[in-house]
Amino acid sequence: MAKNAMQLPHNSGTSFYDFELIDDEVKFKDLYRKSLNNASLTKKQIDQIVLEANIAFNLNMKIFQELNSNLVKIMTMILLSSMNNFRKKFS
Repeated sequence: MAKNAMQLPHNSGTSFYDFELIDDEVKFKDLYRKSLNNASLTKKQIDQIVLEANIAFNLNMKIFQELNSNLVKIMTMILLSSMNNFRKKFS
C-alpha cells in the first residue's frame, strides 16, 4: 500500500515490509498470535517483550519524523491510493 501511495518503484524504500515467502497473511498472523499466546513465558519475559515492542514502535514513528514525513499524511496517501485502486478495479 505504501509503495503504491508514494509511487515508489519495485523494491525501493519498502522492501523491509515485503514478506514474499508468506503465502497467506491471515493464516500466518493467526499462527503467530497462537504461538505467542501458547509460549511458556514468565510475567517478566512478557513485560520485556511488550516493552521492546513499544520501543520498536516508537523508533519507527521517529523514523517517519526524521524523514520529515507525517504519519497522518502517509496514511491518507495510502488510503487514497487504495480507494483509487479499488475504484479502477470496478470501473
